[in-house]
Amino acid sequence: TDPRNMEKMNKKVPVYFFSGAEDPVGEKGKGVERAYKAFLKAGMEDVFMRLYPGGRHEMLNETNKAEVYQDVLNWINSKI
Repeated sequence: TDPRNMEKMNKKVPVYFFSGAEDPVGEKGKGVERAYKAFLKAGMEDVFMRLYPGGRHEMLNETNKAEVYQDVLNWINSKI
């Protein structure tokens, strides 16, 4: 989220942040939300964030992984 690096980013590239709301690495969603807001502030045009209640660090391996995979697929399909 260093503004100098974010200034170099292509503002038109879609970005999808997803994490478990109980992920200690992502500060239980706070770190992910901070990154999401930094991308918006930097002028990124298409940024989406989803926090999964009860989820932890590896959302693609959690008990609701089918839901997570489907959400990612739906997001990708909406972009192509």
